[in-house]
Amino acid sequence: MASSSPSPLLPGLPDDLGLLCLARVPSLSLLWRVSPSWQALWLYTLLHDSSIAPDPTDPASASAGNGPSAFSWHAFDPITNRWHRLPPFPHLVEFQLTSPSFIGHLHSVQCASSHDKLFMVAGSRHGNDHTAERISSGFCSDRRPLEPALESPLIFDTQTRVWTEGAPFRVPRKWCTCGTASGKLIVASGCGKDWDVTVSKSAEMYDPENRKWVTLDHLKSSKFSGEAISAVNYEGRLHMVSGKGVFWKVGVIFDPKTGRWLDMPLGMRKGWNGPCVVLDGKLLVLEDVTGRLKAYNHNEDNWSTLMRDDMLKNMEQLTAGGPGKLCGIVRAPHGSSPLIRDVIHIVDISNTPSVKVLNPPFGQVVALQVLSRTSLQADNEFK
Repeated sequence: MASSSPSPLLPGLPDDLGLLCLARVPSLSLLWRVSPSWQALWLYTLLHDSSIAPDPTDPASASAGNGPSAFSWHAFDPITNRWHRLPPFPHLVEFQLTSPSFIGHLHSVQCASSHDKLFMVAGSRHGNDHTAERISSGFCSDRRPLEPALESPLIFDTQTRVWTEGAPFRVPRKWCTCGTASGKLIVASGCGKDWDVTVSKSAEMYDPENRKWVTLDHLKSSKFSGEAISAVNYEGRLHMVSGKGVFWKVGVIFDPKTGRWLDMPLGMRKGWNGPCVVLDGKLLVLEDVTGRLKAYNHNEDNWSTLMRDDMLKNMEQLTAGGPGKLCGIVRAPHGSSPLIRDVIHIVDISNTPSVKVLNPPFGQVVALQVLSRTSLQADNEFK
């Protein structure tokens, strides 16, 4: 019986050119469903390394960026309705946003912000230990472990429009909890290159004014180390909950005045089952699957429904966008057309709910923060 030769990636083209063409697909996970040879290609390290960085002048690659590529920030000015590039980092910053072991999953890049500063805190990158597996197609699958991508925080000052590198973390982390209170950055739990119970319960606080880290009291639980969690500043104290479910959750509150961790009230913890944000002084939680928005009643220790609307469904990284406005990322459905991309929703809930949809022109949306107004230069503007 004659053996069949492997089919080309793209008929009529040599495989090296076919690889370059497929690297321009905005969502690499879309290749998985096409054919066995493309499934094998998705596991091929070189495909991820070849993924084309976004070019705002080329609509075909505007959503690219699923591979390990340079990370950059862009700011939307709601007054002029234009996007601007922020200045470059002090050094090249790269993150591993996807990997063969997590098909369809986007690795987080964790950030926090105060009234005048943006902090880049954590992310993932491939480690130096290279372990490879041969698969039937002859391609090589990258199985290197993920390790923390940042050795120190990167800090953007909205007044000076300058990025600076903060003092090194005492413990570089990925999948941690972070937030700001009293102008200071608090980072807790997570894991380093390998999971460690001591790191999973540790916490530290950074003062950007004197560039010093302070070790905080340990957490009682290590349950915050399995995912990226945003700590919410409510009434001057940081609140954080592990997971979205109802049971087996842990909720804690950090008081920056005393430096102590407090147990979260039972009703607050039980009702905290989605992305949470403080808007106009109220602590709100969004049941993102149903679009139900709830407000916390401090005196009664319970939650009441404010509204339920489809325009609130599936919003991630919820943040306050000004009086009465919520901002969040809405991901394109998994397996959808490359023409359908992630968008940003700005939802006005002050009166009759309305939504403004932003279609970023620069690539895939990874992280979202809302900052005070900063000087945006016209020469960095997307036309």
